[in-house]
Amino acid sequence: MRRNSIVLLILTIFTITFLSGGAVAKAKPVPKKANVVIRPALAKNKKSVSVYFANLQKVSSVQYELSYLTNGKPEGAGGTISTKKKYSLSRTLLFGTCSNKVCRYHTKLRKATLTVIITFTNGTRLTKIFRLIS
Repeated sequence: MRRNSIVLLILTIFTITFLSGGAVAKAKPVPKKANVVIRPALAKNKKSVSVYFANLQKVSSVQYELSYLTNGKPEGAGGTISTKKKYSLSRTLLFGTCSNKVCRYHTKLRKATLTVIITFTNGTRLTKIFRLIS
């Protein structure tokens, strides 16, 4: 009987400690002045999208993924950029493929989205999704 009381007491203390935040990881806030600029621009001919990133001083990396449908089939491109304390950078992503300096552009584009994941130097992440083509 006494053993059950001790076990119950230990479980109660553990539960109270856990629920009060003693064992819960705290989320890191997005750094102040982290107004990262992400500016995608669809080319008039709809063969590419240029993306400009700025205010990257507190950013360690930028991940991006361009996804879309062409003739009803899913396609996409993506990558990761290590910012290395740069203030700004840009990328141009093609709606198509290139090989041996010959590019073949996809047609009948639909549902094009650009997803950008910013990883700050303190480890927090910010995700932005841009709809480029309906």
